[in-house]
Amino acid sequence: KDYLYTNPDILVTLLGGHDDGRFMSEKGATIAGLKLAHAFVLTTRGVPQLYYGDEIAMTGPDEPTTREDFPGGPRTKEERELFEYIRRLIALRRELEPLRTGPLINLYVSEQQYVYARGKVIVALNNEDKQAEISFDTDLADGMVMHDRLGGSPDLVVTGRRVRMKLPKRSAAIFVRKDQ
Repeated sequence: KDYLYTNPDILVTLLGGHDDGRFMSEKGATIAGLKLAHAFVLTTRGVPQLYYGDEIAMTGPDEPTTREDFPGGPRTKEERELFEYIRRLIALRRELEPLRTGPLINLYVSEQQYVYARGKVIVALNNEDKQAEISFDTDLADGMVMHDRLGGSPDLVVTGRRVRMKLPKRSAAIFVRKDQ
């Protein structure tokens, strides 16, 4: 329904807010799933909105529990890891201009994997509980080497205008030219 909006690229993207249940209160929610959701929100088109507490996996199935006070005290190991992951995604969004303004082009779509380009940046998401090996055609130059700025996936080499990638289970990758 993009045609309904003057500029759909500036719509707000979000996981939830004060009126909705928090991600971690959904049936089957995991930290790995929350990381993937944040990776999507912070790399897809639109203006990302993060609701306070989602960066440490707060729960709350409905309003008013979604408005609970932010907890004080030391964070758990899991909360620290999630917070640092989201901080890294925000830093990459700030550093890599295409993640803010580049056109979104779908490169590979399946039930558990989604790969898209934002300008010359490639974002890959694997929601499966096992490693995924995927390939797709591209307009990138043969021999181009791309590096995952999140550090979880091996480098890619464009061969015959085709990209082949291996994505670890329940992971996100943000690929840029290796010399960037």
